[in-house]
Amino acid sequence: MLVNAISKLGRRCWPALLAACLCGAAPQQDPAPDAQQIPVPAVRTAFPRLPAMAELPSQVELPPALRRGTGAAITSATDWPARRAEMRQVLEYYAVGHAPPAPGNVRAEVLQSQALRNGQVSYRLVRLSFGPGQPSSIDIGVFTPAGPGPFPVVIAPFGTPPGARVLPRLPLGPGQGTGVDALLRVGAGPTPTAPPATAALTAEAIARDQPALARGFAYVVFDHNDCGEDTTLRDSDGSWAFRRSRFFPSYPGYDWGLLAAWAWGVSRIVDYLQTEPSIDARGIVVTGFSRTGKSALIAGAFDERIAVTAPMATGGGGMGAFRYSGAGRGGKEGLDVMLRKYPNWFSPELHQFWGHTDRLPFDQHWFWALVAPRALIALEGESDPVSLANAVRQSWLGAEPVYALLAAPEKIGVHYARRAHAITAEDWSTLLDFSEQQLGRKSTTRRFDRFPAQAFDSPSDASPAKRVALWNGRDLAGWTLYLKDAPLPGGGSVDPKSVVRVNAGVLRFDTAASGYLKTERSFSNYRLHVEWRWPTGVPQNANSGVLVHLHGPDAIWPLSFECQLKNGNAGQVVGMGLDIPAAPVLNARKRAPRRAAPSEQPLGEWNSYEIYSNDGELLAFVNGVLQNHVQALPQKAGQIALQIEGFPIEFRNVWLEENP
Repeated sequence: MLVNAISKLGRRCWPALLAACLCGAAPQQDPAPDAQQIPVPAVRTAFPRLPAMAELPSQVELPPALRRGTGAAITSATDWPARRAEMRQVLEYYAVGHAPPAPGNVRAEVLQSQALRNGQVSYRLVRLSFGPGQPSSIDIGVFTPAGPGPFPVVIAPFGTPPGARVLPRLPLGPGQGTGVDALLRVGAGPTPTAPPATAALTAEAIARDQPALARGFAYVVFDHNDCGEDTTLRDSDGSWAFRRSRFFPSYPGYDWGLLAAWAWGVSRIVDYLQTEPSIDARGIVVTGFSRTGKSALIAGAFDERIAVTAPMATGGGGMGAFRYSGAGRGGKEGLDVMLRKYPNWFSPELHQFWGHTDRLPFDQHWFWALVAPRALIALEGESDPVSLANAVRQSWLGAEPVYALLAAPEKIGVHYARRAHAITAEDWSTLLDFSEQQLGRKSTTRRFDRFPAQAFDSPSDASPAKRVALWNGRDLAGWTLYLKDAPLPGGGSVDPKSVVRVNAGVLRFDTAASGYLKTERSFSNYRLHVEWRWPTGVPQNANSGVLVHLHGPDAIWPLSFECQLKNGNAGQVVGMGLDIPAAPVLNARKRAPRRAAPSEQPLGEWNSYEIYSNDGELLAFVNGVLQNHVQALPQKAGQIALQIEGFPIEFRNVWLEENP
């Protein structure tokens, strides 16, 4: 990304920064794959080809969920099904691979049944068979509370059901689980590693301890390895060994990865539960932890029969956006890390994006969006080493417009438990509270929209010591509101408390008044990042701005330079009582015009401003496009403000990196 590259040059390298801007330097690249990687043979499918990575544009911001591939904006709920189908096609092709269609012939055989806890819980071990000739099967454990039912149900891939067969397992790939590049070796190596053994719980222990049963939910447990073996082992020709077992041999013409296979297994369980009288087919909840949390998200996105999707501790390739994860993007598990450790989890087409994250035609918020308008909650940990709070929040923000369009804003949730990478009682209580609320079983005043403080850090992990989170995403600490009242019908004036609203990391101005929200501190040499969007339906002349180098008494307008946000003219720089040398005068103010055609997104979509200040020079980028360069400014420092000009506007991700 050009703006990331130039932000690292600093004050002493300002001439090089300027040359990069004006001459078109190459964008910064993510870490590239090792040239010694051994390719995986292609899986031949009948699905149409989509553009290769090199044919796709670079998109620094999250690809909008509410814009068709043609560029047309989605403004009506009636247009959503077609857009949803388009997004699913992209996700199947590039992200997770193509899974087979539903087999339509799931057959259930009850292998054993018993009463537990003195008749308070019933347990059945059920074998599901399906596929061409029904060669595929999976054992599930079904626990139901006493009573007539039907019961809502939680499906969890949390181990072998009590009394079920234990299928033989392939060895792990060399170095699996240690972070090594899975594409550098074929074969098991001289000392094959057996998969980890897991202690199976007894049916009585599950009946006693499972929180879902205590809350009146049924509980279904299965082993995801019975759907696809979790191994990076490769055969001598370089192909993945997991394709020789479980579901895969029955479907040779599909390029699905393991995450899709585990999700497909969930849908076969749903097939069965739809026919089971003791289960409320409208109350199906799916969860999973870590890697199976990722597959739970996929299952919820693709299977519209699932009422509540509740992934836990998903890490990279899960709830957090790739564009806000990895080296230079926020840290933790970025795209390159996931493709190095577990490329077999994903579509074979995803590998080409290693080193080119910004060319992804999707991001993880698309999975969130495909769940809408059904319920979704991200269950994360405050100290989880593989969970990046800002990346999760960016996915939330990217999917939020879809939930709003479908009149379901209350259906999207998040919770951060006080834990690391584990499942705790807090996770279970949150999952069940949210599910009861969403299924209409119990009302609650509990909120499911609170992010930890680290969720509001800037998306780059470069120069963290110099970065200032100007707006913390929660309240107006560090800011001061100045407002000139607009008259109200019937008299009176605007209540300042009604002007600014904060919700889930979004700051909204909605008033007929004029004014601004300014920082308490002053700044001089910096990189300023601001994201904004105009709500759909605002007038074409909707106006606002980012004021820099603000000083002197409060007024409409104060001495400053306005980096224009006016709809269709973002990037113009206006001298508010200050001179801009060589700029023309228009409407009694010096105005430096844009250098390029408008680069804003359509109404309702997020835009980004990158404003660089250095010793009286300003560079202004709108969505990565250099729109202005002014210099020899008479004022070199001051406060920063977000302008209020009588139109509704929203801001988020307001942060600054100071240069020495």
